[in-house]
Formats: sequence, C-alpha cells, structure tokens
Amino acid sequence: MVALADTIAAQEKEGLRLNHLPNTILQEVKDLEAAGTKTKLVVVGMLPGRKTMSVVDPEKIMEPAIRYGYERGMQDLPEMKHFWMSS
Repeated sequence: MVALADTIAAQEKEGLRLNHLPNTILQEVKDLEAAGTKTKLVVVGMLPGRKTMSVVDPEKIMEPAIRYGYERGMQDLPEMKHFWMSS
C-alpha cells in the first residue's frame, strides 16, 4: 500500500490528503492484516523542498511528482523486492 500520508490532521492541511475519512490508512492496514493479508505500507510524504502541494493541480505537481516517484521507487526497490520474494 502506497500513501501520501498516514491521515494525520497536519498532513491534511499540507494537501497530502484530499478529505477527512472516518478511518486511517493505519487502520486499513490493521484490517487487511487481521484478514490474513501480508501488507507493506510506504508513506511517501511531501515532495522534497515543498511545504504544501495541490494534488488536484496537474501543472504544479506532475513533473516534480513523476521525477520524485521514480527516484523514490528506485530507492525503495530493494526493500520491495525483498517483501515480495518473502511472501
């Protein structure tokens, strides 16, 4: 499971969460695990150097988000391979 935030209220104000939902990503992970699903939560957070962002404004976010997504994906690759291979 990849998330921008773990539903902390401050992250909602930063634009990492579009709205307030009644449950949290952390609760969703617990529910999945309770049902027998092996999970891996990756909380990506804010793009480096940014204090806020709008996930609904493609002109402001698309290019830096794609670049950061690629860089973060490559950084997380060994850990993700290990997770999938140990399942």
